[in-house]
Amino acid sequence: MSMHGAAGGQLRTIAYVCQLIARQAELVSCRYRRQDDPAAALRAAELSARALSYGVRPEPSAVQVNINEHLGPLGEILVKPLQGKKAEAIEIASATA
Repeated sequence: MSMHGAAGGQLRTIAYVCQLIARQAELVSCRYRRQDDPAAALRAAELSARALSYGVRPEPSAVQVNINEHLGPLGEILVKPLQGKKAEAIEIASATA
């Protein structure tokens, strides 16, 4: 099985990240066993993970909405009752005239 194009690059990147994570877990384990303060080892792991962009909140993506498609049906919902009220007002006015 050969790796071609973008998919191959992505697989190599994923493999590299997996190696980094495994190495990080190994380092945290060693630090945890050697230190009197295990919290310091966990803090070091947290800082390392942030440096690798893990735990970073993703940027919110902008949702594209076609305003005409969205507002058109809403406008019709508002216009129909008003047209009915207008017709009623015209009938009342013509009946009293």
